[in-house]
Amino acid sequence: MERKLFGIAVKWLLLAIVVIAIGGYILARVIGGNHQEVRQAQTNEHSAEAMQAAGQAAVQTVIKRNGEEARLGDVVNQASEEIDNAPDPVAARRAALGAACQLRLYRDDPACHVQPAHTP
Repeated sequence: MERKLFGIAVKWLLLAIVVIAIGGYILARVIGGNHQEVRQAQTNEHSAEAMQAAGQAAVQTVIKRNGEEARLGDVVNQASEEIDNAPDPVAARRAALGAACQLRLYRDDPACHVQPAHTP
């Protein structure tokens, strides 16, 4: 009888260990899955922030380019007016050179660093 009770106790003990192991496994999956979801949410948040920063940089680039194009248009319009109103070809050339020297592409050109002689 004692041996039979011992066998039953061992069976119940093994059953309790199996139940605890299954419960631990399920709990670990639930908690681990939650951590994975949190990590994914953090990754999504970082991705959204990066996309927002990239979008803002793109907008700033467009605004800057529009400003440069507007300035370029102003330079061209002013130069065209000065050339049209130039009394002689030298004044027209000076107006064209002055406009070109305002552009970044020609700013370092040696012709832009020569001071034109003033004519009375």
